[in-house]
Amino acid sequence: MRNYGLVALLFIVLCPALRAQHGGVSAGRLRAAYEASVGEGGRLRQRLFFDAFPTNGEDYELIFGYHPELRDSSLYDCAADMVEAFWCHDAIPDSLFYSKVAAVTCGLRLDADAPNYWQARLESVLTRHGRDAETLIDRVASLSVGDQMRFWSFVWSTTLDDEVRSRRDFHRGYILRRHPQMVPVYDSARKLFFNGINFSSEPSPRNFPECE
Repeated sequence: MRNYGLVALLFIVLCPALRAQHGGVSAGRLRAAYEASVGEGGRLRQRLFFDAFPTNGEDYELIFGYHPELRDSSLYDCAADMVEAFWCHDAIPDSLFYSKVAAVTCGLRLDADAPNYWQARLESVLTRHGRDAETLIDRVASLSVGDQMRFWSFVWSTTLDDEVRSRRDFHRGYILRRHPQMVPVYDSARKLFFNGINFSSEPSPRNFPECE
C-alpha cells in the first residue's frame, strides 16, 4: 500500500512537468521564439512566437503559472513580458489573433500574476471602440453558449466590487445589435462573476457566487 501511495505522489508531482514538455506547449520552443522576436524582430519571428504561444487556457496556466516543480519548464518569471509581447500582434491577421485570444480566455480562471496580466490586456481591448473589440466579440459569438459563458465569466471576474469597473461596458450595445443571442450570456456572466470571486489558487476558492 505504501508503494502505491508513493507512485501516486510521484504522478501528482511529475504530471505537470510531463505535460509542459510533451503536451500542447513547449517551454523551450516558446522561450526561444520569444527571445528571437524581441531581438531583431520581424514579421516571421513574430509569427513563430505567436505559433509557439499556448493555444488554450489550460496550457497558458501550466506554462506561466506558479509551479516550482516544473523548474526550467516554467516560464512564470517571464509571464508579464511574454504576455505583453503576445498582444503586440501587428504581424498577425486579426481573425487569427483573436481566435487564439478567445480560445485561451475560455480556459482561464481568475488568479494573480499570469491570468491577471491576460485579463488586463483583454479588458483594454474590450473597453476600446473599433475593429479590435468587434473582431473579438464576433469570434466569441461564433462559439458554443458554454464557451461564451466561460469567456465572459473570465472577463467579468473580480475579487472586489470596484465602482469604476462596475460601470464598464464591454460593447453590450454592439452585442445587442449584432449578436442578440449572446446578450443573456453576457448579462448573466456580469451578474454571477463580478465582485467576490476568489483567486483560483486560494485553498478553498468560491468559484461560483450564489445566485440571488
